[in-house]
Amino acid sequence: MSLHRLTGAVAGVVVAISAMPLLTACQRENFVVVSTGDPAATTPEVEARKTLPIFWSKVEGAPAGVGEFRLKIGLPTPNGAVEHIWTDLVSRSSEEIVGTIANDPVNLPDLKFGAVVRIDPETISDWSYVKGEKLYGAYTMRALLDRMPADERAEALALLSAQPLEAGAN
Repeated sequence: MSLHRLTGAVAGVVVAISAMPLLTACQRENFVVVSTGDPAATTPEVEARKTLPIFWSKVEGAPAGVGEFRLKIGLPTPNGAVEHIWTDLVSRSSEEIVGTIANDPVNLPDLKFGAVVRIDPETISDWSYVKGEKLYGAYTMRALLDRMPADERAEALALLSAQPLEAGAN
């Protein structure tokens, strides 16, 4: 499975789309470049944040067959940009959200795969979980499918649920 990241750049934004490793830990670096303000980058973040309560209800309810809870967060880089990267959710309480970095960052030299991070809710730009071997959420990946190479797009489409939300979720 391929992992992708969203990183900021001075002239534009490199968007991380993630075909998360549903059942593997393979890491391959792939990026899709979009301009700052490109709706393909901003619209999915708005939708993901709007539906975040649905994600939290899955986390809190922990229904059978649902797992691999992930949050994409935006972290400031040393060059003043923002790198958006997937984290595996470790815990959530009224005081804090904790995750581990799900792949090696590009422009965050102090962080590595597996590093524990405290997540500021304001930095959340996407979410996902797996149910029945299908990936729900993952708004950023869905938005940029048409910009992926054909083999990666096919791989992502095989992983994604038909819609980001389960039927009846609102």
